Amino acid sequence: MGDVASASAPDNRFGSDSAGHLAGRDDEVVRRPLQASALDTVSALLVLGTALYQNGKFEESASCLRRAAELQPKSVGALSRLGSAYMACLDYARATVCFTRCVELDPGCAQAHYWLGNACRENREHERAILHYQQALKLDPGNYLPWKNLGASLRELNQLEQALAAYDHALALHPKSELTRCCRAVALLVAGRLEEGFSEYEWRWGRDGQIAPSRSYPQPVWNGDPLPEKTLFIHAEQGYGDMIQFVRFVREARRRVARVILECQAPLQSLFAGSDCADLVIPVDEPPPPFDAYIPIMSLPKVLGINWATVSTDIPYLAAPPDGNLPAVPPEYLKVGVAWAGNPKHDKDALRSMRLEEVAPVLQCPGITFFSLQAMIPARDQSCIGSFPNLIDLSAVLTDFKSTASIMQQMDLVISVDTAVAHLAGALGKPVWTFIQHTPDWRWLLDRPTTPWYPTMRLFRQQHEAEWQPAISRVAAELNHLSES
Repeated sequence: MGDVASASAPDNRFGSDSAGHLAGRDDEVVRRPLQASALDTVSALLVLGTALYQNGKFEESASCLRRAAELQPKSVGALSRLGSAYMACLDYARATVCFTRCVELDPGCAQAHYWLGNACRENREHERAILHYQQALKLDPGNYLPWKNLGASLRELNQLEQALAAYDHALALHPKSELTRCCRAVALLVAGRLEEGFSEYEWRWGRDGQIAPSRSYPQPVWNGDPLPEKTLFIHAEQGYGDMIQFVRFVREARRRVARVILECQAPLQSLFAGSDCADLVIPVDEPPPPFDAYIPIMSLPKVLGINWATVSTDIPYLAAPPDGNLPAVPPEYLKVGVAWAGNPKHDKDALRSMRLEEVAPVLQCPGITFFSLQAMIPARDQSCIGSFPNLIDLSAVLTDFKSTASIMQQMDLVISVDTAVAHLAGALGKPVWTFIQHTPDWRWLLDRPTTPWYPTMRLFRQQHEAEWQPAISRVAAELNHLSES
């Protein structure tokens, strides 16, 4: 939810952006007027490199600007532009080197400290990022951006009160910053301040804070008031896990209106329809029938006034008949479903997912048959899945979430990383052990071994970022004990 790429763009104090008029042009067109120029001069390289950057040719831009920085190694302008190109290439380590050099050359430049803070934050060096944001604020106390990103790094370190204070400082300087309000909303939710957090989370639909495409219909947005003769359309947003978690609130919405149409991603449709979640369940690519009011599903907690006293609706709230095609296993063996990886497109998947080999201590527990609940086996794990003879790959039959739920109903236990599988097990009321990364998603709060969202779930948390082994060892030990009892 940051804006590092735009915030780290070169500042005009380091030189005129003379290639600005070339923005939007093809890179070959950009090159043509410079062919007569000597490209071993810093000014020509800066013009070309900046134009390539503005045209989205980040790798070419970095190559050009790298040459400029080699020719003039003490040019903050060249180094800052090169650092920005590296940021756009997601090469945060090299960007950190560039911006570190900028700070060394001009330690009194607040913007250079801010750029370096951004690079360190993206490189997961949050303690260092905090130091440079603080220095940027000493030099330029009226800039809200370092306050906002300081809050983000403090949030990553689970320092919630300090993060909220930083966001408050940012909003005092720029009250209409939608992105800051979204970040603050997430910090409030992690802190367990549900009503404040869900209220602030409505800023996600703003131009700058938007994290999902907004909808616009001629009908009014529902405010939670009773509509006894009207139809409410609840539309999907965000991921599968979010939909599974929030569909529980549709039940309360149905008590206030005559009819509910629920939209969801196609893989969830049969599960939600079979669980009587709404009067009609439609996929996202199907136009809804006529309705009188609408609301995005993750806005339901705000309009319904959800708090911790009302969040734990009856469990289970999803249902699926058991699938009778489960492979036969020794009757005395425990049946344990496992999911070790989430959606690789998730922006923090590298922090929450594991390699199959990492889970080996769990999969080697005796007296247990494990069933893979991965709808797709990650490519990196396909060569080693055969190394675990007590792990049965069910990916061929996991065609949607209803089929997954039907398999899951036959498990004695589900073990999962923080992905939709964990939410599904919790919504079905199955015993589920969930691995939680060091900086948790907002819904898991901090430090707790359980969650109010799913009473049958236990949380096994990372104590340090990227160190899964202690949590894996705890799960293996408890699983061994369970299989022996």
